[in-house]
Amino acid sequence: MAGESLRLSVIIPCRNDAAALAATLPGLLAGLREGDEIIVANAGGAPAFMATPPPGVRVVECQTTGRGPQMNEGAAAAAGDVFIFNHADTGLTAAHLAAIRHCLAAPGALAGAFFKDTAFHYPAWAWADRIIRWWMGHCGVVYGDQTVFLRRGVFAQLGGFAPIPLMEDVEMSPRLRRTGGFRLIDPPLRTSMRRFERQGRFWTRLKNLFYVLLFRSGVSAERLYEWYYGKPVDSGDTRS
Repeated sequence: MAGESLRLSVIIPCRNDAAALAATLPGLLAGLREGDEIIVANAGGAPAFMATPPPGVRVVECQTTGRGPQMNEGAAAAAGDVFIFNHADTGLTAAHLAAIRHCLAAPGALAGAFFKDTAFHYPAWAWADRIIRWWMGHCGVVYGDQTVFLRRGVFAQLGGFAPIPLMEDVEMSPRLRRTGGFRLIDPPLRTSMRRFERQGRFWTRLKNLFYVLLFRSGVSAERLYEWYYGKPVDSGDTRS
């Protein structure tokens, strides 16, 4: 199916993050076409303004918390030809939706994600942008805040996201790359740096990399969640 005629389903996992969701939705709504939709996969604490969602937006009340399970439930309710998984605090816009259509119009294109805006996220590393982009494009982890998109059939073949409370993006990353039709594209994405600002950009990044290494070494996502957030999984997830 040609990229321009694809119906897009943007799936946003959300929990207790009304402010971020309210800031993200206008840019997305501006890029919707007939047949497109936005699905807010909510796991409690629904923003008050979503009681009467704007046209093109649906709220799916999820039975399980955690981004992986929430995104799977959102995908199960989606009607689009392409699933786009976007964090509530990541600034996906009409320009990004147009880029997805253009990407998937290319022969063999099955899935993709966006480059990060290095200069925005890590100003001190702006000089290394070309090196970082090469790393992202060839062997780096594809993180959730890069807004993964893929054709409906590819998502089904991959079996969706792993039903784990943390590291669902790290687990999915190598499976995405093995599709053979994965692309990283522009325009680069910006995500809120609120957690990085609270805890320090350098130490937060170092901590995240360390947890990725632990996960790849066989430490369970449940154990990592408890260490990372200081509470067991079933005590209430406050992530967006």
